[in-house]
Amino acid sequence: MPVVPGNLIRSGPHQVTALFVIHNQQATFTGSVNGDAPLQFFTTNDVTLTYNEDSELGPDRTFEGPFGMHDFELTLDNGAVIKGKLNGHGINSTSTISGSGSWALS
Repeated sequence: MPVVPGNLIRSGPHQVTALFVIHNQQATFTGSVNGDAPLQFFTTNDVTLTYNEDSELGPDRTFEGPFGMHDFELTLDNGAVIKGKLNGHGINSTSTISGSGSWALS
């Protein structure tokens, strides 16, 4: 089960972008977060992606998981997990967020 280090940024009030390098390619997951409450500004380079096989890094994924003031863990519908510690506050208190997104390899 590969575990890959990476970064996560708030790329918009309801959007997150995770960046990883896998097999010398940049893998970018861009996700839209459901709900009315916007995410607060944050960045982090203390992130890991855990997955079983490369085919999990495909388009059209949903995700869900706890997202708080200091850490997060987003589980994608195929079992891949993006988790880590935040620099700045993600949201004012820990709650479960959900949304959808897709992977791009370049």
